[in-house]
Amino acid sequence: MNARAQERLHGRRRAAKQQRIQRATLGWAMAALILLAGGGLLADRLMDPAAFAIRELSFEGEFNHLEPGTLRRRVEQTVDANYFAIDLETIERAAESLDWVQRARVRRIWPDGLHIAVREHRLIARWGNDAWLNDEGEVVRVSVSRQAEELRLAGPNGHAEKVLRQAREWSAGLGGVGLELKALTLNERRAWYAVVSSPETGTLFSVALGRDGVGGRFRRFVKAFRALPGEKLQRIGHVDARYPNGIALRLKPSMNSEDST
Repeated sequence: MNARAQERLHGRRRAAKQQRIQRATLGWAMAALILLAGGGLLADRLMDPAAFAIRELSFEGEFNHLEPGTLRRRVEQTVDANYFAIDLETIERAAESLDWVQRARVRRIWPDGLHIAVREHRLIARWGNDAWLNDEGEVVRVSVSRQAEELRLAGPNGHAEKVLRQAREWSAGLGGVGLELKALTLNERRAWYAVVSSPETGTLFSVALGRDGVGGRFRRFVKAFRALPGEKLQRIGHVDARYPNGIALRLKPSMNSEDST
């Protein structure tokens, strides 16, 4: 085969190879377009509210104050998308906007359901004149009727958790000497005042603890209370624990006297 014939043969081979490459490239491009188109159709299908609609709602929680029907209606009003497109956080916020719901968690249940778990506020103390504290120290405003013996707490804005923490600590300390904490206030000057009762004698009295070193003052009051004679226990009207080395007792008006311990 002469040189010219070889050159023509090589040319035909190069042209055939280029055609194969072009056909392969075109094939891949068409496949990619098909996948993109199919993916777009699938995405449209997944986002279509009429497809994969939410049909089942289930609820979990203690419904002591919250009406299950009220919660269901609130969730139903918020469901505005299908199983894949629904915004779970939006539903959680809607549920938590109800008075008695402290926390809500929502999860999907395949293929068409939502499960809503709620935790009610657990009220443990009065807060000021028009609110309550739950067991996590959050201020709650709900309509509820409670008895007069409820623990009453008060303090500046943003101090509810601190006051509750202190009330729990001092309640435990008072329990060791047979006393109960009935009220605790942190005033605007950050001074502490308590109201304490003795279930054994029926005595109710106030305790001033002041601002500084209140932990030590409280312990000193408890220690002094242990040493008080029985006749004084029934006549205590006020305790001033702000002294550096002791406490002052103000006896009830019928006694008309004041003693120091």
